[in-house]
Amino acid sequence: MVDPWMRSVVLTNANENYNLYDLMKALDKGAPERGTKVQLQAPDQPFSGIVYIGNQQLTATDYGVFLFATQAFSIELGQLNVIYFKMIFLRSTQASTRIGVTAVQR
Repeated sequence: MVDPWMRSVVLTNANENYNLYDLMKALDKGAPERGTKVQLQAPDQPFSGIVYIGNQQLTATDYGVFLFATQAFSIELGQLNVIYFKMIFLRSTQASTRIGVTAVQR
């Protein structure tokens, strides 16, 4: 049985990088450090900003993926590989951006 970690994290300041795992741990000391799947969803309307997703070199011009309102991005690996959530960084062009996170640890 897989029990996904499903919460929402907040990017407090605009144009600042946030480590996904640090945000998860701030909400839940038992948050998983790694897993086989993660999905990140940008907030609903009236959000008019951009959420950037990348690694520790994340900037508004150097990123892996960007999301607009209601869009989601997922990474899913087989059971033999894992995603380290502390290697994922988030950045928003708007302050107080709430990001939906679903993380699956197997």
